[in-house]
Parts: sequence; C-alpha cells; structure tokens
Amino acid sequence: MGTITPLVKVAHSYWIKAAAAYTITGCISATCVGVLLGSFPVVSTVRAYGLGIVVLFSFLAFVREWAGLKVPLLECRRQTEKMWADEYGFIVASAMWGFHIGLGFVTYLSNGSFIVLAAIVLTWGRPLDGALLMLSYWLGRALPVWLLPALWPSRDPELLIRNLLASRTMFGKIAGLTCVCLALAIVLDKFGKRLLFK
Repeated sequence: MGTITPLVKVAHSYWIKAAAAYTITGCISATCVGVLLGSFPVVSTVRAYGLGIVVLFSFLAFVREWAGLKVPLLECRRQTEKMWADEYGFIVASAMWGFHIGLGFVTYLSNGSFIVLAAIVLTWGRPLDGALLMLSYWLGRALPVWLLPALWPSRDPELLIRNLLASRTMFGKIAGLTCVCLALAIVLDKFGKRLLFK
C-alpha cells in the first residue's frame, strides 16, 4: 500500500494498472489458501471442538491487541521485496507483492485476525467457503490501496501512509474487536437458535 498509493499523484493510469495487478494476484493467492485450508484433512475430534478453539483464538487475539502483549504469531515475518520494482517493473512487482501478501502466512502479520480466519476455515473443512472467506479478507486488505487516493486527494500520499503506519496500535485494536465479533457470530450461529427457539 505504501509503495503503490503514491503513484496516483504521478501517473494515474499506471497506478490503476499497478493497483489492479496487486488486487487480482492477491485474490488468486488468497483464494488458493482458502481452498487448501478448507481441504486440509483435520481429525474429526479436532473438528468437533474446532468452534471452541476458534472462539478461544479470537479472544486471545483480542487480549493480545488490547493488552499490548507481544505474543508471537504464526508468520514468517518477511516483508515483500521493494527491489522487485527495479528488477521487473512496477506493474509486475505489484502483481508479485499482491500474490505474496495474499498468501498470508509467508509475510508479516500485524495482528491475529488472519490466524483466526485460518482457524475458522480449518474447522469448517469446506474448500469453497474457505476460498470465499479468504477472498473477502484479501479484498478488505486491498481496499485501502483503492480508497486512500479518493479519500485524501489533496494530501501528500507518502505523509498519509506514514501517519497510518504510526496508527498501527489503533488498527490492531480494531482487528482485536473484529476477532471478538467473529467469535460472537460463531457462538450465535451455533447456539443462537437453541436460545431463541426453546
């Protein structure tokens, strides 16, 4: 996002191609991750207790973000390579960045929301639902690349990116709340009908 968004001030059509390449290849890799996780053979015992595990992960992610705990995540902690732009050109590099980040586990994760979604997909054991969930997650991640130039047209994009990165704690807390909402949705989906229609 920090590399692609400033392009809008320099060359609008070039920015559109780079943002599209980033978004499309990320859609492909995120969908593949969803299919693979949904197809993973999970032991039926784990699947039976899976929802409880997901709810536990969700609340742990919430506590991690809100209490400021430095609990490590399941990640490679590897950023995408900026030198790809020099070697392959900006549009191809944007496609490579999108594909790499869309894989999720092979890059730096700033919060636990991706882990929670992966646990949900593993618990479901349904490749199509997993693909749709991971695709939705990726589209949410790619959306700022498209929105920032429209929301802040008069501002310096690089300054805006620096300010957003400085607000990482706030974004982590929002992600933590999202994880709690996911947990509540899972609990309501599982037990809500029993509570409402006794």
